[in-house]
Amino acid sequence: MPGGRRSDQKKGIFCLETDRWYGTKDRSSVAPILDLLGRLKDHEVPHLHKGLATRGEMEHSLDRYLQPTFKTHPILYLAFHGYPASKGQQSGLWLGEDDLLPLGELADLMAGRCGNRIIYFGACSAMATDGRRLNSFLHKTEAKAVCGYKEEVDWVESTAFDLLFLGKIQSVTLRRRDSLERFDEKLRETAPRLYHDLGFRMVVR
Repeated sequence: MPGGRRSDQKKGIFCLETDRWYGTKDRSSVAPILDLLGRLKDHEVPHLHKGLATRGEMEHSLDRYLQPTFKTHPILYLAFHGYPASKGQQSGLWLGEDDLLPLGELADLMAGRCGNRIIYFGACSAMATDGRRLNSFLHKTEAKAVCGYKEEVDWVESTAFDLLFLGKIQSVTLRRRDSLERFDEKLRETAPRLYHDLGFRMVVR
């Protein structure tokens, strides 16, 4: 299949995923789409996948990821349950039981260490918040962009869109704002119904 890329364009993916999707016996996981991206001819995207059960594991894995060693993996893919902003509450990730991780707390964990990286929320409603909050997140973390879904999403549809995003981002430079903005427009043109129904949103610094 045509459309290969130069090896210096590869953007590794570091994926942290909840192990609490739908119960203890559930086998749902985004790991297979990462394996597919790693095996596709002319893509072979490097990736690491870690399943998490606790906040402590989350904090440890983020600290590991934000070391200089992982500059080769500029895409942080967070596959979790999410929740929208509501009166008096930020949007964020659900880590289990009553353990919520608001975007502000997540930004504190990664403050100043996300230069030239993209934070991708593979989570329902995590992007359903005020734009000022997302710009504050970018400013604090120094990430290049943050993106994800504003709506409660269907597993199959959102995973298909995740695959599209993670594959197509490989040919985009992360150093230029206009390049990322054009990429966002291209996603909207390529999968308009999914883009709309999932409430996909990208904010670029």
